Amino acid sequence: MNNVPPELEDSNEIDRLLNQAFPAKIQAGIGKALKGLVIGVVNTRLAITGLFSSIGSIKSELENLNKNIQNADVSSKKLTTAIKNATIAAAVIAALGVLIATATLAFDMYKYFHPVQG
Repeated sequence: MNNVPPELEDSNEIDRLLNQAFPAKIQAGIGKALKGLVIGVVNTRLAITGLFSSIGSIKSELENLNKNIQNADVSSKKLTTAIKNATIAAAVIAALGVLIATATLAFDMYKYFHPVQG
């Protein structure tokens, strides 16, 4: 719904009304105010454009961060598997060492209690 009075729809009419209703000094002040308003609107538009550009940049960086997190998750799983396998291998080797030490002790005890006669 447009509630603008018909006499204000034409910019020439607006100028005529300003010239008729206000002295030149006030017209200059109104002109400065309108200029400030236009600059404010333009700056706001530029700020909003910059904001959307920043949002796009942030979105891109978040997508990169998400990819990096996914890659880190895959690497972490691989590292966990490798550490688990190394731990199992170390446990098997340690168990074999204990078995060999036990067998050696048992053999030495057998030799001690059953000396070779000769």
